[in-house]
Amino acid sequence: MFLFALVYTAGTVSGMYGRGFGFLTFAILLVILIAECVATKGSFSGVRCIVVLLILISSAVFATAQFRYTSVEENRDSYMQYMTDEKSVIVWGKIYKTEYKYFSYRYYMTDCVVQPGYGKAFGRKISCGDVVVYCDSKSAHLGDYMKACGKIGLFKSATNEGEFDRARFYRSQGIDFSVNADNIKTSAGKHAWYYHRLEKLRDTLLTSLLEVTDETTAGVLSSMLLGDKSYLDDEIKDLYQISGISHILAISGLHISIVGMAFYKLLRKR
Repeated sequence: MFLFALVYTAGTVSGMYGRGFGFLTFAILLVILIAECVATKGSFSGVRCIVVLLILISSAVFATAQFRYTSVEENRDSYMQYMTDEKSVIVWGKIYKTEYKYFSYRYYMTDCVVQPGYGKAFGRKISCGDVVVYCDSKSAHLGDYMKACGKIGLFKSATNEGEFDRARFYRSQGIDFSVNADNIKTSAGKHAWYYHRLEKLRDTLLTSLLEVTDETTAGVLSSMLLGDKSYLDDEIKDLYQISGISHILAISGLHISIVGMAFYKLLRKR
């Protein structure tokens, strides 16, 4: 437990005050823990050897994660300085999530490559983070590879205290920017049929909810049961957030546990 507390504390300090302070905090706590293990009996023996070994392993993991994070951030900053609002680009990637919201389709792509400029002037291709593509019509499916031509839309940072910080939210998910697509081309990826079947099943269940109840109730039920917030009313969402129970609208570990226990009980009876 204290190993988790050690890494968590150092990571929190690193996020608030910079990586240098994070490393310093981690080193100080590490020295204190090792000194405590040695001072108890004056030597390494038994459980203390294991504890010190775990501490050293955790320190190696922490340092590796910090260096990897630093390299990823430096690489991101190197190409994001060239990505500006309304800049024409071509982006390639694999769709891992689809969503219909505010009368437009959203395609979340991973393993992305972006090429600034299209038409007569092409730039070099750059590997980037995840990208959200906005489109007026449903022209792609889950698991497909997409090539989208359009203009960049950068996410806005919060300008007032307490305001939702869209840029930080998407950055925490590894999403760099959005693209308002003018032209889209898709091709079926490997095992695309599997993703297509899952998407079709979700759409069928959502259609059934819309048939047996009104749109507002169907939006809440689809969020709880399918993880699809496409039809979730903004006022309903705000009410759940104000009440502090917005986690009910997400597919959480509790939902998975309930389904898993149901299968477990069924199999035990069989």
